[in-house]
Amino acid sequence: MKMKSSSIGSWIRLVVLGFGLSIWAIPGQAQSSSIPLDSLGVLRGNNWQFSIQLDQRSNAIHHALGKVFWVGGALHPEDVAAARNEMTSGGTLGLRAGISFATEDVETRKGWQVESSVISDFRWTPEFWDLVFEGNSPHLGRFDVLNGTGGRIWQLNAVMRTGLWEREHNSLRWGLGLAHRPAGVDGSVSTGYFWVSDDVDSLFTSLYGRSTVLRAQALGLTGQIQFRHNDPASLVDLTLQVNHLGALWAGAGDERIIVDTLLETTGLPLQGAGWSLETLQGEGFGESLIHRDTLSGRLEALPTSFSMSLTGSIVPGLVWEVRGTVGGWRPVPEAMAGFQFKMGPRVVGGVRAIYGGWGKFRPAVWAGIPLGLNHALTLYAEDPLAAFQPSGLGRGLGIQLSKTIPTSVTNR
Repeated sequence: MKMKSSSIGSWIRLVVLGFGLSIWAIPGQAQSSSIPLDSLGVLRGNNWQFSIQLDQRSNAIHHALGKVFWVGGALHPEDVAAARNEMTSGGTLGLRAGISFATEDVETRKGWQVESSVISDFRWTPEFWDLVFEGNSPHLGRFDVLNGTGGRIWQLNAVMRTGLWEREHNSLRWGLGLAHRPAGVDGSVSTGYFWVSDDVDSLFTSLYGRSTVLRAQALGLTGQIQFRHNDPASLVDLTLQVNHLGALWAGAGDERIIVDTLLETTGLPLQGAGWSLETLQGEGFGESLIHRDTLSGRLEALPTSFSMSLTGSIVPGLVWEVRGTVGGWRPVPEAMAGFQFKMGPRVVGGVRAIYGGWGKFRPAVWAGIPLGLNHALTLYAEDPLAAFQPSGLGRGLGIQLSKTIPTSVTNR
C-alpha cells in the first residue's frame, strides 16, 4: 500500500519557499552555537566576518521520508513505521537557515552586524502521527492525546550595533539593534483528545487549536550579550551568552483560525439537524467548526536562547569544551562536549558530541584554516557521516570567511 503525499510536499515547499533563501545564521549565535570563533585564540580582532549556516534536525523523520515530504511521491508504510519507532514522547523537527555579515573596528572594538534568517520548530505527539498516517482503527478503546502538537516558522532580519569591553580577565561583547519579521506561520493544538470505543458505538473528542499566517509586519528591538571570564590559574574560560533578547510589535490585521469543539455521543442519528450522519457528510459541515477573527496589534517575544560554556587547556594546543543551551524554540535543552586541537602552526580543529535540541545524539567536526596572513576559513559539519544516508536524521553545515589578526595559540 502506498499513500500519495504530493499535497504535503507542495504545502511544505510553498511555506518554505515563501521565505526565500534557505540560509541560516540565528542572530548572535554564530559565535557560540556552531562555528567556534576564537576557540584557540587564533581568530581575534576581526575586521569582518561573513557566515552561512544550514541546519536540518529531527528525532524521528529520516532523510528518505523527509525527501518525500519535500518533493512529493509515495509514502511507504515501512518508512512511516520507522519514523514512528524513533519517537518516544513525541516527534520534533527543526529547520534553520540564514546568512550573517559583521564588521568590527580593531581599535574601537565597535561594529555592525546584519543578518537574515529563517527559524522553525515543529512538534507532534505519537498519537497525532498515528491518526494522520494510520487512522484511528488501531487505537480503539484508548484516548489519543494531541496536546502540544504544532509548528511555527519565522523569517527574521536584524541590524545591530556591536561592541566589546575588556578588562583584565573579563570581557563583555554586546549587540543592540532593530529586528524585523516580514512573514511567518504559527499554529498549535492547546487541547486535543480523541476516543472511540472498542465496538465503535461511542465517541468523545475535544479539540482547541489555533493557526495564524503572520502577514502583518513586525518590528522591535533585539540584543545579544556574551560575558567571558578567563581564570589564568586554572586555564579555564567561562562564557555566558544570551541571544535574541527582545520583542517585536506586530501590526493588526493577521487572520487567526480557531477550531474549538467538544463532542460526546453514544451514537449518531441517520438524519436531522445538528450532529447526524447526514450533516457530517453535508457540504460546509467542517466550516461550522471553524471560527475566524482578526488579531489586533500585539507584543511578541523573540526566540531567546541562553547558553553557558566552559573551555579549559589540557596541554598546549589541546582544549576541552562543554556547553549547555536552552531556549531558542528548542524542544529540549541541548548539550555539547568536545575537544579543540592544533593541526598545524595556525590551523585548528575540533570534534564534538551533541545531544538534545531537535535531535538525538550526533557528532560534529570543524576546522579553522588560514588563508594568507589576515583571512581565515572556518568549516563546520554536524553529523557528517549520516548527512547523505537515507536513514540519517539530520544534517548541518556552516561556512565562515573572516578577515582576522592571527595570534599565537599559546595566548590561551
